[in-house]
Amino acid sequence: MSFKSKYILAIALTALLIITNQIIIQYFLAQKRYDAKVINVSGKQRMLSQRLTGLIHHYHLKKDTEVRKDIQRDFEEWESVHYNLINGNRTLNIKKLPKDISIKLEEITPNITYAKETINNIENLNTDDLEQFEKNQSLFLKEMDKVVKTLEKTSDKKLTTIIITEIILALLTLIVLCLEVLWVFVPAVNQLAIQNKKLEDTKKVLEDYAFIASHDLRTPLANILGFLALFQRKAGHKLNEDELKYLDFINDGTRRMNQTTKDLSSYALAGKVEKDKVDFGQIVLDVLAEMEFDNKIKSSIKVGRLPKNIIADKVLMKLMFKNLISNAVKFIPKSRQPQIEISSEKKKGAYMFTVKDNGIGIADADRQKIFSIFRRLHNKEKYDGNGVGLALCKRIVEGHQGKIWVQSEEGNGSTFYFTIPI
Repeated sequence: MSFKSKYILAIALTALLIITNQIIIQYFLAQKRYDAKVINVSGKQRMLSQRLTGLIHHYHLKKDTEVRKDIQRDFEEWESVHYNLINGNRTLNIKKLPKDISIKLEEITPNITYAKETINNIENLNTDDLEQFEKNQSLFLKEMDKVVKTLEKTSDKKLTTIIITEIILALLTLIVLCLEVLWVFVPAVNQLAIQNKKLEDTKKVLEDYAFIASHDLRTPLANILGFLALFQRKAGHKLNEDELKYLDFINDGTRRMNQTTKDLSSYALAGKVEKDKVDFGQIVLDVLAEMEFDNKIKSSIKVGRLPKNIIADKVLMKLMFKNLISNAVKFIPKSRQPQIEISSEKKKGAYMFTVKDNGIGIADADRQKIFSIFRRLHNKEKYDGNGVGLALCKRIVEGHQGKIWVQSEEGNGSTFYFTIPI
């Protein structure tokens, strides 16, 4: 299958997953909104029941004809709402409730029948009749409270289902997108390294794909992080220690993938060089100011004289030094006093820049591997990272028609060199 076909298929599959994701979540949200409507109707029924009790007491004391009309009107509405909840009502868009809730409502239907008889005989009520009516209404309210709580629990379960479904769909989208990157992007980059003749023709397509892939990854990542936070807030107290640990694993993995998408975006944009006069000394100072190192590390970084007014891309040079310096710091053992030196030397037709450290070094067999994208020499538990940094540096230097290489002895530090033509 050609790259173009893979590219179109990957974009189509990504779009399909995102659209499916949104359709499903909108369906569940509609169900949640309907539940809220039913709960509101149930609450209205409860309110009418309380109001009816008060009106009957008032009429018993004053025999007010207007109050009598209010009693009749409220009762009819109360009765109508009750049977609508049991049987459903298409006009009001109220579906028939689940069987267990309908049974509970049917069990308290005699209370409505009793209330109807009481209202029909309202002129002849005595104190005992009123007390009996209050008891029946109190019982009705208790049972309605149970129904409302059941509805609320059912609604909460649906919310949990929404969150879990969204997380699963977002993770599925994330996995598919990662597979697309491995299936389409990485092989294409390796092929470009061999096919120099086709470099300019395929370069823009790859850059666009990487940008689109990393951009599309942010939607499911944002959904995962957002719904994880909501899930922890809504249901965190119900989870046991193992379940909370699983959530932490998902959270950590999502944040790592978020960093990978940012690096992929930077990798794509590294091919677009916008040159201007650059002060390399100022760039390094800006990078060190932005990076959060402790005083011990900051004091260990020695910066030599660096050139000014060199034509290069300022943003990409900052990214270059940021990756090289952070790598130097990362691979120095904690037991060792850090020593990092940044310097430059003018060569024929170019400036050669040096970033030297006293870290763990690199084996001879791995010196070329480290510049390949997603190539890691150490597991992430020991040294954090995703294998994009040095590949990004290589891409930046090559975009400036320069070279990058490393000299190192395993266990005795590394020295990275790169050139920028002048």
